[in-house]
Amino acid sequence: MQVMANLTMVATTDPGIVQRNGLRLLREEATADTSRRTGSSTVISVDGIETKQKYCSVCGVFRPPRSCHCVVCDNCVERFDHHCPWVGQCVGLRNYRVYVMFISSALLFFAYVLAFAWRRVGSVAAGTGAGVLGALRVAPETVALGLFGALAVWFLGGLVAFHCYLISVNQVRVSSFLLAHPCFTFP
Repeated sequence: MQVMANLTMVATTDPGIVQRNGLRLLREEATADTSRRTGSSTVISVDGIETKQKYCSVCGVFRPPRSCHCVVCDNCVERFDHHCPWVGQCVGLRNYRVYVMFISSALLFFAYVLAFAWRRVGSVAAGTGAGVLGALRVAPETVALGLFGALAVWFLGGLVAFHCYLISVNQVRVSSFLLAHPCFTFP
């Protein structure tokens, strides 16, 4: 139940979409300034620290720091982490906390499924006296559910651990990717 509630919240919460410039097309037609259309940037000062703001030619806005344009949703998202196909939208500033709660609760759910599936396999194996192969003949669905639970725990455990690491170093998936691949740039 908690997994479904978190999934619904992630899927319906605004990820932090940056408001588009509605007059972008009119301004681009009226001006000959092409530097903005080629992806230029500007430097602003926030609390005495200079920060570079990139211009998004698709949305027609200067993006806040740590935001990125999602090509799937066709929006700029503040503190963009990634576009999640399982959720059906971007994960960003406003829904990241709920996303981490979703994958953590899914991990706990599948650990619960795994524990009880293997407990039943153990009791069936002890009852038949034929071991796990006997349990496979008597309750193949439970063995399959246990294997699926183990696979889900393996992958979700890695995903939760990775996002806990990103939280601890104050990064998002995009910035960790850029640190690993410095020659790559996002639009």
